[in-house]
This record gives sequence, C-alpha cells and structure tokens, in this order.
Amino acid sequence: MNVIKPICGAILAGGGSTRMGTDKAVLPIGGQTVLERIMNVMEQVCDHVVVNRNQPLTKIVPRVEYIRDEYSDAGPLAGLHAVLKNTKEPAVLLSACDTPFIQEDVLRLLLDKRSNETSAIVPVHGGGSSRYQRFTTEIFFLLLNSF
Repeated sequence: MNVIKPICGAILAGGGSTRMGTDKAVLPIGGQTVLERIMNVMEQVCDHVVVNRNQPLTKIVPRVEYIRDEYSDAGPLAGLHAVLKNTKEPAVLLSACDTPFIQEDVLRLLLDKRSNETSAIVPVHGGGSSRYQRFTTEIFFLLLNSF
C-alpha cells in the first residue's frame, strides 16, 4: 500500500528580479501580491507552506515562514537545498515565484503522481520542464553532496 506522506509547499522567491527590474513577489494582481496568490493556492493542497527568500516580506505577507539560503548567489538550487534541509515534512512541492496563475488542479494532479518509490517528479510541458516540481527530502543528501 502506498502511504501518502505530508507535504510542504515551498515558493522560491529569492531571485534578484534583474531582468524585470522590480520584485516579482510584491507585484499586485487582482488585489493580492503574486506571492499571496501562489501561497493561497498552495495552502489548498499542502500541509505547510514556506517561502525561500533572504529578505522576508513580513509587512506584505506576515503569516508565512521564511527560509534563507545557506549558499549565497547559488540560484534556485540553493533555495531548494535550504527548503529541503529546513522543512519537517518528508516531501516538498516547489513553485517559482513567477507563477501567479498557478492552479490547484494542476498541483493535485502532480501530487497524485507521487509514490514511495519516487524521489522527484518534474512535469514536462511543451518540451521544457514546468515550474511546479515535487521532491522528497531524501534528495537533500544528493544535493548536499553536490555543493
């Protein structure tokens, strides 16, 4: 029997927004920030949601737990490392912060694909990987050895 373990939702929001010129996490869409929109959807499917970001946005999104990178200037891999190392759940559903139109049904479909034999699920759409990914914390040790 496949026992479904608790899952942590994690939003990688630590980028420098150099191409956009402004912080994507705080951009308003429909009366909410991009970060709030993503969080609200992830909270529907995850037991716990965290944000990977070195500069917390506590005035904008006060109710969230922030996890800082241990390795600076290492990009999203450093964010994934920090989340996997610091979450208590055995699995993580990962989303980038530039996905304001994230959909609950897509996340549920991804979560339906998990099993005890799978360490990572990376959906492919249109020839490239999606921005929604699910990892088990077991993969953390593989990442740790890569730094």
